[in-house]
Amino acid sequence: YKISGFFNEPLLYTGVGAVRREFLDKYYKYKIVQLYTHASEAAHEGDPVIYFADSAVRLSELMAVDHPATRLIILSACETGKGKWNEGEGVFSFNRAFAELGVPSAMVNLWSVDNQSTYRLNEIFCKYLSEGVASDVALQLAKIDFMHSADKEHRLPYYWAASVIAGRVITLDKSARTWDMGYWAVLSVFFVAAFLVISYVRMRFIF
Repeated sequence: YKISGFFNEPLLYTGVGAVRREFLDKYYKYKIVQLYTHASEAAHEGDPVIYFADSAVRLSELMAVDHPATRLIILSACETGKGKWNEGEGVFSFNRAFAELGVPSAMVNLWSVDNQSTYRLNEIFCKYLSEGVASDVALQLAKIDFMHSADKEHRLPYYWAASVIAGRVITLDKSARTWDMGYWAVLSVFFVAAFLVISYVRMRFIF
């Protein structure tokens, strides 16, 4: 769980503890939320879904809350930047849904991604973010670092280019780094869903 070490007081859910009710009840209380799980942009009658250990959350189920604390949601799952086309409105995706709920920034994936590569990219991104680097630059630097350390196959764009920042660029105060335990402005929630809904093989990617 190396990513959680970059921020103060992270709340971590893994395996069978990463259930949908915990997400729906708590995500809006934290500055940063990361979902490392599986998603599909059209799994339920065209409604995008994110899978948790017990069940899924459909895009249409996200409810408005007053003044959410969340400034950035990292959707480390497949196709989270895609969505359902609505005539006259355009594509209604998870990042747009969270934006309408008051979450100004999201990091999403434009296609199905490799689990290990995505986690590594997110790890580097969160490191830069925790150091006070703006989110767009942090992602750019993370991609560069990833390519420099990857083998020939993993330097292909498929492994690193899917992630994009949607919405506002955010910057965290450097005082939010791990060693300043008195600073509570940056709290993170990490959900690592048990991939039982997909395949037992993918359980090896649960860290």
